[in-house]
Amino acid sequence: MDCLFCTTAGSSRGRTANERSVRTSYTGKKRRRGCLMTADIQLTNVLVYRNGSFQPGTVTVENGLITSVTEANGASPKKLLVPGGIDIHVHFNEPGRTDWEGIANGSKALAAGGMTAFADMPLNSSPPTATAERVLEKKRLFKEKSRIHGSCWGALLPGHVDDLEAMKAAGIIGVKAFMSPSGLDEFASAGEELLLEGMTRMAELDLILAVHAESPAVLQRYQNECGSYREFAASRPPEAEREAVSSLLSYAAKTGCAVHICHVTCAEALEEIRRAKRHGVHVTAETCPHYLFFTGTEAETKGTLAKCAPPIRGKRHQDALWEALLDGTLDLVSSDHSPAPPAMKDVPFRDAWGGIAGGQHTWHVLLTEGKRRGIAVETMVPWVTRAPAERFRLENPVEIAPGNPADMALLDPDVEWTMTREDARHRHPESIYTGARFTGRVEKTWVHGEEIAGAGVPSV
Repeated sequence: MDCLFCTTAGSSRGRTANERSVRTSYTGKKRRRGCLMTADIQLTNVLVYRNGSFQPGTVTVENGLITSVTEANGASPKKLLVPGGIDIHVHFNEPGRTDWEGIANGSKALAAGGMTAFADMPLNSSPPTATAERVLEKKRLFKEKSRIHGSCWGALLPGHVDDLEAMKAAGIIGVKAFMSPSGLDEFASAGEELLLEGMTRMAELDLILAVHAESPAVLQRYQNECGSYREFAASRPPEAEREAVSSLLSYAAKTGCAVHICHVTCAEALEEIRRAKRHGVHVTAETCPHYLFFTGTEAETKGTLAKCAPPIRGKRHQDALWEALLDGTLDLVSSDHSPAPPAMKDVPFRDAWGGIAGGQHTWHVLLTEGKRRGIAVETMVPWVTRAPAERFRLENPVEIAPGNPADMALLDPDVEWTMTREDARHRHPESIYTGARFTGRVEKTWVHGEEIAGAGVPSV
């Protein structure tokens, strides 16, 4: 199968005047760089992200690499050129559950959202990615099917601690564990004994442990019929998250293992993380676009499309998440893209799959909510570029600078638009974001200078 990096750059025909305000010149030269097809281009009339700020400039790309970034004095550009985003938390569900999403569709959605790299979680692919052989299989599939750069996580499961060293050698960026039931029998949760054993070994191997942190004991106390969103949210209270985070951080302090806390949603968990960072615990943490954009009240109107764990909470918690991103308690934003077939959502709430298809909208949420809250775009760029790259030791470029691969995204921060099913690029178009109003959109995405998504729509 041909690599999906190898697409054909589009012409300017059919573009709006707004799109043409950024001039993209293709020299006509194309080269193959490994499995990638690269193009020579020149972008003018853009605000280029460099050294933590945006500056008017012209960017020239040759053979997939940025060769020059020159100042454009007197220009008044509006569009923003940023490094390609890195989404370190996605579930593409391949191999084994390709009908849920698949690498080709999932990477297409991320490309439409300005992402040029991802890290795939060890579930819900089947079987889970818990051995070196499974890691290598996924990496082969990424090369065959992905539009963008792919890496993967390994799994911490009972009976697989001895696989950690081989998985590291195979190229995982870290290891994932659940402290509460994952929803899949094949991916068992990790209790205190397994966590301490695994974290001790990971500290020796210099591996990072990413954790879904909800306390099973608290969830057991609050379980109910979960017949509605409100009941479901009540069954997974902030207390469950806070208690799990507190326990995990104590294990991290004891073992010296570096930990990354996934999809933080509540103010109480943030205080635990803030305190641990002050005391030198090696911890980073993320939140997700749906927690930054929707509140629990809005989620109630979305039914099963809004079901995810931990749940979307109220405005107090949402405001705390934004504050934590600004003060460094939270380090990055990732999508936790976790789609499922409509048949798994079109059931009674209690039985519906918990997961949100949101990989296309990280930048759309940041631009929209950032503008509403008065947060400069340059403040948010590191949350999806430098922070994940540095934490997980990825080689993806995090600056628009000469010598770097031309993995870039062009943002229009001012355009107002409504998300429709037709705009969706993941396999199953309906999502919690259908009907959402955004201010700001990803206009184009390039990998090694080749345009792989234009005006939010991937090239074909």
